[in-house]
Amino acid sequence: MSQSTPTTVKKAARNEVRDTIVVIVEALLIAIVFRTFIYQPFSIPTASMQSTMMIGDYFVADKFIWGFGPHSFPIALPFTGRILGREPNVGDIAVFFNEASGQDYIKTVIGKAGDHIQVKQGRLWINGKMVDRQFVADGTDTDDHQDTVPVKIYNE
Repeated sequence: MSQSTPTTVKKAARNEVRDTIVVIVEALLIAIVFRTFIYQPFSIPTASMQSTMMIGDYFVADKFIWGFGPHSFPIALPFTGRILGREPNVGDIAVFFNEASGQDYIKTVIGKAGDHIQVKQGRLWINGKMVDRQFVADGTDTDDHQDTVPVKIYNE
């Protein structure tokens, strides 16, 4: 039977603390890489996506679906175009950072690269053609200040 000396016990305790710190640092690095390059959680802060997503809903964005561009990383990289991805499709949900406001925006893609998108007198126009819409019902909406306001609901 071996006897533990105080020095052996202290070394074992130090090794255990060191191993714990190494595991925590590794887990943090994996989480940072995962969140930066692959998936990132978001919550819906405003009513702008209502009927698709409600205020307070959570979702996880797949950062890899459209590949990587020069601004996909914390620092801008010196290349153009996209790597390992596809173009967004109309109807996809997009998340992007607006530098002017300092916020992430969550929106639905309504056009493709090169399309000319306009809103004239409250109507959506894509490539010079007004988008058809059908009246669904009168309803209410919740604005950014949590006030309820009357709205007309359309399928567009």
